[in-house]
Amino acid sequence: MNQDSSLSIYDLSEKIIFIFIKTEIFLFILLAMIYAIASTLFAIPSEDLTFIVSAIVEPVFIFLYIQYSYKNLWSSEMIIVKRKMTLTSFFLLLIIVFSVDKCSGIIFGNNLIYNLSAPIENVNLPFWFFILISTPIFEELLYRGIVLHLLKPHGKVFAIIISSILFSLLHGELVQGIRGLFFGIILGYICMEYSLKWSIFFHMLINSGYLITGLLFALPIDINLLYLILMIMGIIALILNLKNIKRYIDENPSFKGSYKEFFSRIWVIILVVLCFLNMIINTINTTFIK
Repeated sequence: MNQDSSLSIYDLSEKIIFIFIKTEIFLFILLAMIYAIASTLFAIPSEDLTFIVSAIVEPVFIFLYIQYSYKNLWSSEMIIVKRKMTLTSFFLLLIIVFSVDKCSGIIFGNNLIYNLSAPIENVNLPFWFFILISTPIFEELLYRGIVLHLLKPHGKVFAIIISSILFSLLHGELVQGIRGLFFGIILGYICMEYSLKWSIFFHMLINSGYLITGLLFALPIDINLLYLILMIMGIIALILNLKNIKRYIDENPSFKGSYKEFFSRIWVIILVVLCFLNMIINTINTTFIK
């Protein structure tokens, strides 16, 4: 058994925060060094170089970090497929994912991550590799792999909610954070009940939203009507599954005081406050400062 499974929530909270600190600091230093060397040796545009370096370094770094610190993750229940992903389950989750995406677009505006009015051909290959491949792998291994894996012994729902909150806070922007919270819950459930491989795949689908939108604009169809239909289908799917959702929560209850215990650690409080302030500042900059 992993020694981390015997840790209290109070101790785990600090351990998880220091995991984030280590990964963020090491990545920042590593990316800066590689970027400086590469920009000196190769005549590559700075924007392309940023995506190329990040796309290569992030997944390699997290793989090595897990190999060194959490080798047992590769043989854990998070990796092994627990439930078969049936065609019905796949399309149900897919509809819910894109429904949440479109609902957030209507509520907060379509320009959540990428500029949807920009021609799709203007976005380069390094950018797409970074967004569609590298980022989903890195974020899923960190949040649904390590964090969810560490918190699972204290309850499935607790692990899903906490990992989703952290996933949300570290998105660095308020609207993105709210969107990330909902997607984090969906991805956490997929990882917990199916496998990490499936959560990575669905994360790739989520990040492909702009690409899919750009491709659909080229087709002779009413894309707004299509998204409206998908959104309505997703809402109906959620309503029809409310009993199943409630049953899942009841069957996997969080222990009394778990959330209070996790968020009472000083390092967690500091991280939450700093992330929230960062989200507010970035939101103000992107919304009110032109």
